Amino acid sequence: MQRKAAIIDIGSNTTRLVIFESAGNGKGFKEVENIKSPTRLRSYLDDQNIVSDKGIVLLIGILQRFQTIIQHSEIEEVYVVATATIRQARNGSDIIQRVKEEIGLEITLLSDYEEAYFGFLGVIHSLDIDEGLTVDMGGGSTEITYFKNRKLVEYISLPFGSLSLKHLFVKGDIPTEEEMTKICQYISKQFQALPWLVDRQVPIFAMGGSARNMAQIHQEFIHYPLVGLDQYEMNYSDMEMVKNQVAPLTYPDLLQLDGLSKDRVDTIIPAIEALYMLCEYTKAPSFILSRYGLREGLLYSKWNLPDMSYSTRMDENIGAIAQEYAIDLKKGSKRARIADLLIQQVDEIFQDEYKLEPEDFALLSRSANIYLFGKNRKEEASPFTFSLLANRPIIGLSHKERVKYALVASYKSKGTFREYSYPFRNWFTKEERKKLCLLGALLIMSQCLTRTEREIVENITISLNDNVLKMKISCNGFYALEQYHLEREKKHLEKLLKVRIEPVFQSMNK
Repeated sequence: MQRKAAIIDIGSNTTRLVIFESAGNGKGFKEVENIKSPTRLRSYLDDQNIVSDKGIVLLIGILQRFQTIIQHSEIEEVYVVATATIRQARNGSDIIQRVKEEIGLEITLLSDYEEAYFGFLGVIHSLDIDEGLTVDMGGGSTEITYFKNRKLVEYISLPFGSLSLKHLFVKGDIPTEEEMTKICQYISKQFQALPWLVDRQVPIFAMGGSARNMAQIHQEFIHYPLVGLDQYEMNYSDMEMVKNQVAPLTYPDLLQLDGLSKDRVDTIIPAIEALYMLCEYTKAPSFILSRYGLREGLLYSKWNLPDMSYSTRMDENIGAIAQEYAIDLKKGSKRARIADLLIQQVDEIFQDEYKLEPEDFALLSRSANIYLFGKNRKEEASPFTFSLLANRPIIGLSHKERVKYALVASYKSKGTFREYSYPFRNWFTKEERKKLCLLGALLIMSQCLTRTEREIVENITISLNDNVLKMKISCNGFYALEQYHLEREKKHLEKLLKVRIEPVFQSMNK
């Protein structure tokens, strides 16, 4: 039976409802609904650290609407968590009690450690990386962790967020130069108190709306060719460019800025400055967005889900794609077996030219499972396959790696490869493009040899003599259709290897 859970996250800037359901194998989950309300609860926290009655009434109204959605969705497993603003509020316990009495929802107040830990847990489950920093900049606090060997080593919950920086230092809609100077001095003082951060020189994995908006703005500035933010990577220069482009803008300019949410117009400049300073202070080589964070980490903990290996997670994602698009993975596995036979021998013969690595073998094998989404090679299947895979978030894959899978799994010819890869021409070296074309051509050969889905090819032996690549193909049945299609499609591999391919089919029954 499929398990469902609803998580309500009461943040300082936004209150959000996310509904998850378990994956078919019980080892993971997927998000099925995500609804947010820009509550700005922090704005109702006065100088005495008391949330006003107006703020409480607003929060209760939002929670009532969320509760109605949960009830109509027939979800019994509900987790309601609150973070910085209610944690810091002197009347926080009164708010929790009032919510329970009026609408029956029990709020769990997360400690600063729990908030940092669940964010780390969400990120680490979506990555294949041993060491790094996480940052989750909310409205009222900023959680930073340092992990090594996939274990939490250090954490801190800093007493500022995008909204609290505005309330502390900014009198108007956006900060003046003098106010920005004070903000920078304040942030710098906070970072200087953390010696474990200085010059850490590891990637930063960022969560939260402010980081997402900064990345969205950057994508708009550079006319980014892909859709989506998960695993989107920026470097120090990219962040500096965004900071320098956004800082001089007026409030009306910011309202028109593509990529910037309207509810973050007045907080984005201090937020970008804080994230930029973190990258500068730690000398981080990269700043990477993660769509997994506190809510996903909480669910991993509640459901006691295992920290699966990178390869297992990849296979889980391939399986999810297959299920969604009714792909026959049995046919894909047959194609993958043939592809493995081909690549091993091609690698032995052409190793000096192609220098294939273990990740290239894995890329070919997984691409075989979703090649043209398991269809016959029709004109419309290739562009659809490329577009969906290139733009679909896949756990653990960077945007560049996603494009690699898309290019191989959609391969029809060198011409279509050039067409699809053109927007990403600066992402890959000549050698990388050459490898990807080779993998795609091998997939075409594998498709031909599994055309009838009867698994008649038992073995393939390849040898090269006088520029002729002889392929001895041992079969356990009638092979005329496989032979016909291979003869038609071998040209793709011939052009890449600069050889003539001579297939020799042999029946094992004789």
